[in-house]
Amino acid sequence: RGQGGAQVVSSLLVGSVMAIAKRSRDSGDKEAPPAKRAKDEEEEEDEEDDDEEDEDDEEGDEDDEELGSDDDDSEEFDMEDFEDVEDMTEEKLATFNEAYKKFCEERDNESGEERVCLVFGTPTDIRPVPQTPDEFKAKTPYVFLDAAGQDFMETFGEKYMMAFASNMPDEEDEEEEEPAEDVDVSKGYEAQLKVLTKTLEEVKSMDPKERWQAGIALVHQVLEDNPGNLFESGEKGEECSAVLTKLAETWSELLKLDDTKMGLYAGARDQLKKMLKSLVDRLEDKEFAKGAYQGKFKVVGL
Repeated sequence: RGQGGAQVVSSLLVGSVMAIAKRSRDSGDKEAPPAKRAKDEEEEEDEEDDDEEDEDDEEGDEDDEELGSDDDDSEEFDMEDFEDVEDMTEEKLATFNEAYKKFCEERDNESGEERVCLVFGTPTDIRPVPQTPDEFKAKTPYVFLDAAGQDFMETFGEKYMMAFASNMPDEEDEEEEEPAEDVDVSKGYEAQLKVLTKTLEEVKSMDPKERWQAGIALVHQVLEDNPGNLFESGEKGEECSAVLTKLAETWSELLKLDDTKMGLYAGARDQLKKMLKSLVDRLEDKEFAKGAYQGKFKVVGL
């Protein structure tokens, strides 16, 4: 399925992260109260009730889309995702899809009203192929972000994206996640590196309770690597390596702190380590950027 941006309770893409989003429930973007109606204007009352029902239906559709409804075909994997599994069958595939959907629902419920859950990794890469939600839970790193963490991740992501887009030629299709081969992306890469470097410096001065969530956003961006595939391209290998070294230092300092100092919820430390190890595995892969980042992301305490 290739690389791509974060998706909502949907197929995980290589090196990306999925968000089980519930922001719409508590973001303050609630339905406005109906206008005052005269009691004797029954027709207007009925009309407004119909409008409210339509709005509720629309909001329900949006929630279904966010939470991965049965109508969302994108969350279904197929046999092509398991070409390397000799004993894979349609029955095992159906069980896999159902177990993964249940795993996502469980994480969604665990999030509550104030948090979102980010799930790292690619479910189709897990071996043996999971057949139960518990198997997914044991082998898949996931973390929860509160409202402040979500806001930081969104703001940082927008800055990173705009840094690339605003430094691309006008004819570049902004909807394309990967630039055409003949397009000069060097200025876009340089702008992205500036955003990363500046953000890392800002994160250093944050309170630890905010810093670890900001660190998650940075790890997510390296794994997602869009737009432009800055890290995978290897064109700015030395500069990217410097960013990764600083990111590793940030996490090394964080992991020295106890759970209370960081404000971690129960079980968060283990999941954070799993998340970091997933980034290590990617960067240590000889096929990723031709091994340019091997040994560059060393986090003390993993």
